Amino acid sequence: MHTTGVLVIYQSSYLSAVGIYTRQIYKLIPEPMQEAHQISYFKHLMLLFGLVVMGLIIGGILFLFVGTAWMGVSMEQVPAALNQPANANVSKFLNVGSTLLGFFIPALIYQRIIAPGNIWRGLGMKGAIHNRQLLLIFPITLAAMVLSGALGMLNEQIPLSESLMKQAREMEEAYRTTMLNMAQMKGIPDLLLSLVVMALAPAIFEEVLFRGALQTLFIQWTRRPWLGIVLASIIFSAVHFSYFGFLPRMALGMVLGYIFYYSQNLWLSILMHFLNNGFIVVQLYLIYKEGKSMDEAMNDNLPIWTAAIVIPILVYLFWQYRSFARTSPANA
Repeated sequence: MHTTGVLVIYQSSYLSAVGIYTRQIYKLIPEPMQEAHQISYFKHLMLLFGLVVMGLIIGGILFLFVGTAWMGVSMEQVPAALNQPANANVSKFLNVGSTLLGFFIPALIYQRIIAPGNIWRGLGMKGAIHNRQLLLIFPITLAAMVLSGALGMLNEQIPLSESLMKQAREMEEAYRTTMLNMAQMKGIPDLLLSLVVMALAPAIFEEVLFRGALQTLFIQWTRRPWLGIVLASIIFSAVHFSYFGFLPRMALGMVLGYIFYYSQNLWLSILMHFLNNGFIVVQLYLIYKEGKSMDEAMNDNLPIWTAAIVIPILVYLFWQYRSFARTSPANA
């Protein structure tokens, strides 16, 4: 609780101070091209990229300082200490704080700079939701999870050199170790905490940055919705640093992207993101309670041929979803 309070206080001062300085930095970014209506989307991209890098650096520094104070270890020992089961909840809170500073706050500052006004509406966080679109989120989520499983199997079939494969497996193992440690849940309170910090918080923070800010920027820049969605999804997948999960996360990013694009309401993509993450958290909890290997829940690959079945289903679901949109955006 003490750490959460520190992060809230820090967030307020960080947002105001960085907002002032980045407005000045933004004016210094060179314009390689002059866009219509005097908008340089390159400048916007560099601004957003710079804010994210700055947020990740600050978040990483705070990560080490808070971890040292909280666990009573040296900075060099923080990463190893966080992988201890006894520090699972510490790891959850620190990861949420890092994502808050690295993804969420930079997106808010970016939106505040490029379009002063209601930053929440500017990022797509609107109140009105079409009820039928809301209901369709549930079958779309299930279909997307099946597609991700099939693409996970396909991802493993992509050949790599021996050295690259070794590096990819080391990165994957580090990712799995971190996730499995954070998934240590002994009871309902731990489950509820995990749903907040591993499902809800990432859903909000990541959607605000990757769909609300980045995807919107790419669509405006390229004037091709499908291309903007693909570009944002590639970056969304890449930042997770998981080679074997690259295609599944890219597909998930595209589904989330179209949910946002066809509704212009970020809450719907946040809901799907939460459902996707929440299903995994609950699955890990049930497996842990049954005393089974946690690796079973992490290995969610499905036969590649299942993609041929689920893709037409997804297309139909999105056709229905789009028909219920309050607005009618241009064809992607």
